[in-house]
Amino acid sequence: MIESEATGGPEIDEEICVCVDVFPPVDDDLARSGAAQGERAESLDSVYAEDPGNPARIAVLKGKRWAPGQTLRIAFMGGEREVQRRVREVAELWTRHANLTFDFDDGPSAQIRIAFTRGEGSWSYIGRDCLSIRRDEPTMNLGWLTRSTPDEECSRVVLHEFGHALGCIHEHQNPDAGIPWDTEAVYKYYMGPPNRWKRADVDSNLFQRYARNVTQFSRFDPRSIMLYAIPKAHTLDRKARPGNSTLSETDIDFIQRMYPRAS
Repeated sequence: MIESEATGGPEIDEEICVCVDVFPPVDDDLARSGAAQGERAESLDSVYAEDPGNPARIAVLKGKRWAPGQTLRIAFMGGEREVQRRVREVAELWTRHANLTFDFDDGPSAQIRIAFTRGEGSWSYIGRDCLSIRRDEPTMNLGWLTRSTPDEECSRVVLHEFGHALGCIHEHQNPDAGIPWDTEAVYKYYMGPPNRWKRADVDSNLFQRYARNVTQFSRFDPRSIMLYAIPKAHTLDRKARPGNSTLSETDIDFIQRMYPRAS
């Protein structure tokens, strides 16, 4: 396992921007809205992994991937043109390795719909869960991005959220992650301002690790774009896990296997 030195990574006095897990409501009307787009929302009859931190919540991870070779239509719901341009440019890095095409046509039939609502953080539904969301609602939010966002941060956020949109889960929730969390320090931080999460939110977003049969990797990848920064104050070994802003070799290998090109 590759780790940063104890002095690396974000300090605890820095604001930590984290992507939260979002799941679609299981509702017949929403299921029909997915079917109305000409595709089935597979997440509604998937294999579930129970969340030990909140038994009422489920993580839906099977049947998330799109069809290899598929064109995904993408629409922006607001946002400045310059920010939209940067998002398009970074997102296309995934298609260098995945047998998918992104069509930023802003049409009404877009499967992926991106908002830039400030104050709501950055998040995305996972893969085909997007088909379960009403057409007038976003499936991704990039609330942290502005014209002045540094290129490295823009790359980190956009690649991460599009990773979710293609079916990837958070790497720290990989069953082999083995991060030695200082649980009390983590609860104290995230249950306070500015996050004000409930204890169950901390459990489900940070401490939950998915079952082996539903995770996307067989081994933990500390360089994955799907791992966000963990400060040293949040771990018992006092070693930070730095965030990543580029696709790792494992990310590339996985997405190539998930969306193979015709041989």
